[in-house]
Amino acid sequence: MDRRLVDPGNLVGSGGNSTVLAQINQIDPIYVYFNISDLDLARLLKVTRGIPGPTDGRKWPVHAGLPNEDGYPHQGYLDFAAINLTTTTGTLLMRGVLPNADGKILPGLYTRVRVPLEQRSALLVPEVAVGHDQQGAYLLVVNDKNVVERRPVTTGAAVESRRVIATGLTGGEWVVVNGLLKAAPGRPVTPEREGAPGPEARPRFRRRRRRRDLQVLHRAPDLRQRHRPRHRHHRGCSSTGCPSLSIPRSCRRPSR
Repeated sequence: MDRRLVDPGNLVGSGGNSTVLAQINQIDPIYVYFNISDLDLARLLKVTRGIPGPTDGRKWPVHAGLPNEDGYPHQGYLDFAAINLTTTTGTLLMRGVLPNADGKILPGLYTRVRVPLEQRSALLVPEVAVGHDQQGAYLLVVNDKNVVERRPVTTGAAVESRRVIATGLTGGEWVVVNGLLKAAPGRPVTPEREGAPGPEARPRFRRRRRRRDLQVLHRAPDLRQRHRPRHRHHRGCSSTGCPSLSIPRSCRRPSR
């Protein structure tokens, strides 16, 4: 039950007009309404031999999924179908019944609906591998000589991220699914199976930088003296050192 539209104590039903007091919705089970085209109706009649309805004991399944869900997790059955098509759109109104015990499906939500007609084996390819041009749908396959070829195909229904291929494939072809821009018809290629482990990657050798330790070389006094300017001896020079130099050295008077 939704919120009330009239407060207690208000006058209702005056002047012969009916007043809506509140809105009541049934959410378990919940109905889902959808329209099918005249082409889909012809496929449905071919399999069901009639329009499914309340008197049909087979209960044709209906799968539904919300926009934020993957696939069609909600399963129900067909409950009602209109007796005539809408002339402006050429569609037929149908209704399905879905269990909704947890209340995840609210009235007014949009949903995706799928009605399976039959179960059969079919070849499926990724949707990205199917190309379209003026000649129709096609696939790029690799022949036994590793050359790319264009193969016209007839597509069927979509199953999640894959497409049913009705005609054009036998089941033993190599279908190009990656690098379609580089795989032009007539070009030789080197095919690799999708998902197969590739060649082992070469080990990467990390270049180790040689560390250069800075070593401070303490030179002996006699070695450092060679880089100092030569000076004239004076009276203050002695055998222990020269007061004008900070480095001790032995000064000798030149012999005459």
